[in-house]
Amino acid sequence: MNWAKENKFLTGYGIVMLIGVGVLGYKVYSASSAYDDANDRYTAQAAAYKNLRSAVPYPNKENLAVLEAQKKEAAEVISAFQASLAKREFPLEPMAPEAFQDALKKAVTEVRDRAKTAGVTLPQDKFYLGFSRYETAPPDKNASSLLGRDLKAIHWVVDQLVATPILALKDIKRTEIPEEKGGAPTTPRPGAAGGNQPAGAGRVPANLLNVHTFEITFNSKQHQLAKVLNTIVSSGAPQFYIIRQIRILNSNQKAPPRATPVADAAVAAPPVPGAPVPLPGAPAAPGAPAAAVVAGIQAPTTIASLVGEETIDTTLRLEIVDFAEPSTPAPAAPK
Repeated sequence: MNWAKENKFLTGYGIVMLIGVGVLGYKVYSASSAYDDANDRYTAQAAAYKNLRSAVPYPNKENLAVLEAQKKEAAEVISAFQASLAKREFPLEPMAPEAFQDALKKAVTEVRDRAKTAGVTLPQDKFYLGFSRYETAPPDKNASSLLGRDLKAIHWVVDQLVATPILALKDIKRTEIPEEKGGAPTTPRPGAAGGNQPAGAGRVPANLLNVHTFEITFNSKQHQLAKVLNTIVSSGAPQFYIIRQIRILNSNQKAPPRATPVADAAVAAPPVPGAPVPLPGAPAAPGAPAAAVVAGIQAPTTIASLVGEETIDTTLRLEIVDFAEPSTPAPAAPK
């Protein structure tokens, strides 16, 4: 005790060192324990990863059942949607070449009669709804059915123009389909003869839709064009159309001239000496000359409209969309 009292510095230094060594030992022990825990977790996860890499995957029975149910539900939704789209078109019906010619002549006659009643001007030469080449010659037998469906689609659009009514129908141009030139069909039609895929294919058709294009040019007022467009794209249309392009040309290419304002003749004309001053609202005396005439000013009798009286020439490029019928799913292979 005497030594400790006599060497207070060494005693304090020893106590501090003892406490420091204890704290350091605790820190080393804690770090070692944390390292062991981290090493154990890493080893376990590495082993699990190695097992997953080397193991052969096999689906769980419950998960496989859920997956099959989801695939079936998705296929049913897609088929229902495809079937609803396929109803938005004129059906493809068997038609002989001579029957197509008869249907064409009947459609042209109906359009001419309705246009005459509605006061719509039609082209005078070769108006055959874009099928003028078949006025005297029948189409190929492989193309007559497709042409019959396109005839119905174009005839319906022309009927809407006449019913609006527009002012004049100027021209109809149709893009020929490969079948008219003796080519192979552009798209196999599931549900039609030879259109289904082989049994067991289980694939989505390569082309889910087919498009035939035509252009129609007409003259109308602006509100008539808006009515036509709304009718074509409405959900009640029997055929699904895509308005691919619209070209509009105004009948008046120049801006209206700037007219010099004319002052009110009754105010601008000086009073005639000795003439009675009419009271406000009183009618002019019979035979009395107008103030503007007495003053040598010719008052305008009509007011010309600057805008709103123009007509427009519109060319619509339309696509007739033919959606493929839903293909019949292949039977499931026995397990």
